[in-house]
Amino acid sequence: MDEFMAQALPVAFEKYNSDDSNNPATTAEEYLSRVRNEAKLCPDVVVADIQDDQGERQVELQQTEDQVEPTLPWGMPTRKWQLEQSEEYDRVRLMLNAMQEQKAKELEGKSPVLPRMKDELGWCGFCLGADFQGKYLKAIAAAGEDPPEIMMDDGEAKSCLPEDGSPRPPLITILLNMDQPMIQQVLDYHIHWLPLMGFTIAQGCWIYALMACLAKPLIPDCAASLRAMARTCRNIRLTVENENDERLSSLNLLIALVANYFDQGDLMDKG
Repeated sequence: MDEFMAQALPVAFEKYNSDDSNNPATTAEEYLSRVRNEAKLCPDVVVADIQDDQGERQVELQQTEDQVEPTLPWGMPTRKWQLEQSEEYDRVRLMLNAMQEQKAKELEGKSPVLPRMKDELGWCGFCLGADFQGKYLKAIAAAGEDPPEIMMDDGEAKSCLPEDGSPRPPLITILLNMDQPMIQQVLDYHIHWLPLMGFTIAQGCWIYALMACLAKPLIPDCAASLRAMARTCRNIRLTVENENDERLSSLNLLIALVANYFDQGDLMDKG
């Protein structure tokens, strides 16, 4: 094929026809001559020899991956429903962004007292109540995990948590007083609680609200957290025994938003 290939460098290759592979080339021209001679020894067309057992292993692996996250037919939302929820979610985010710009005027004197960002146990009680907090401590003890550090003193606990120990809903006055690092950290707490504690409507509301405050494009760690949350929701969805369970639509919604709105299309329900 040499006659079809134009010479790129003006090298007198005929001067270096002998190829002494035992010694390094002493000049650039000699090096290029050796490269050319080696190329002449290569066939023009090379066919890869793919072993049949490798293809079989790939098929088996794909089948295994497909079986990791099965789902129930009545639990699959339609594509139309998923797109409608994404559009509505976009409107919620636009509303929050507009309110963020007016926060100084609208929320003057209404700033709530929040737990410290690294206070997982404080946020546990703040968001989901004292009962949930107690069950969480028992769950991590049963799982052999170290308990979270208690970072609030008695005075801070009284100012942050409702007197009756009830959970707090994700009010706008709370969300707009949380910066991006705090939003991401508290969302990570909720994602950590899901496998241990299961899914409740109250927690679904918090996850939805925190996701609505995330800045796009997502940082890699945040995207990984959302993917983990969506997978956990899919696994929890498998435990829902009937289509009238009130958790089903909330689980479907969170999965749909991660897949469609936050561009994790491989996690999309094929409804």
